[in-house]
Amino acid sequence: MDFERLLAGTGFRAVVCISEALERRLLEAFPGLDGRTIVAHDGAPALEKPESAGRNEEFVVGYFGSLHKGKGVETLLEVAPRCSWATFRIVGGDPSTIQAWREEHVIPANVHFLGHHAHRELPTMMAECDVLVAPYLEKVSVHGGGGDVARWMSPLKLFEYMAMLRPIVAADLPVLREVLRDGDNALLAGPGKVDEWVRALELLRDDGELARRLGEQARSDYEARHTWDARAGHILSELRRIGAVSA
Repeated sequence: MDFERLLAGTGFRAVVCISEALERRLLEAFPGLDGRTIVAHDGAPALEKPESAGRNEEFVVGYFGSLHKGKGVETLLEVAPRCSWATFRIVGGDPSTIQAWREEHVIPANVHFLGHHAHRELPTMMAECDVLVAPYLEKVSVHGGGGDVARWMSPLKLFEYMAMLRPIVAADLPVLREVLRDGDNALLAGPGKVDEWVRALELLRDDGELARRLGEQARSDYEARHTWDARAGHILSELRRIGAVSA
């Protein structure tokens, strides 16, 4: 196969994996790679530090991303009726996909599909939210509806969230625990566990100090490890450590 020929090539130095879970799977398939892999989670551009969150007149929960199955919009539609005090903004998806969701699900009155927006607009829209959510399910489809990336993924939007100084609630998946620490830089709730998601949002609504602390720690972690520059520096350091490039 092409990948095996690549590994045998004289120019090959190392494989960069976007998660520890992916590294483990790769080493199971290709034991000869032992000592020649590097884990570098994805990152985000160098985003300016936004203003500290001020309470909106309405409590805004923001989801940014695709509307593929398993991304967790399903969970939000169940959570929203139990959080009538919150407004849920779902940013992403083309008109036909949004229409399909409307035809196949009951959309609560406090859920608003805002559709696709240019990437340059997203930081401002994220900063308008009180909480940012990543409600992945245990199986996450990719574009086209196939596959499952829940075990290996390193979602780009997660690192954009971390830059925003806003508290994050994310699905409690092993691969996300490589980056997120429950109660430290995020709150984690079980995939599809509606009760847990409601409790997490209620906690952030009622405890402004916790929300502030989570947002600040996430931003600190982003600056230290998850900008593209920080990621590139980590990869270069690891290449030197394993002797793949000269110091």
